[in-house]
Amino acid sequence: MLLLSVFAVGLIISTPTGSTAYSAAAGASIVHPNVPAIVIAPICPHSLSFRPIIVPAGVEVKVTRELFLISAVIN
Repeated sequence: MLLLSVFAVGLIISTPTGSTAYSAAAGASIVHPNVPAIVIAPICPHSLSFRPIIVPAGVEVKVTRELFLISAVIN
């Protein structure tokens, strides 16, 4: 299932305790350390309407990139 497709410079994929400052700087929410989740936030998206996504921990996320088009797929 396609989760996102966005034109951006990069993508931050982190746990609630990892890369919190980077995710917050990219506009993502700060997630409590006890919440089993993964935060996906684009770096400098070329869209004002894109928002970071929080998915359940344990899902497999596959990221592909073609120039500045970044796509993420979950299984």
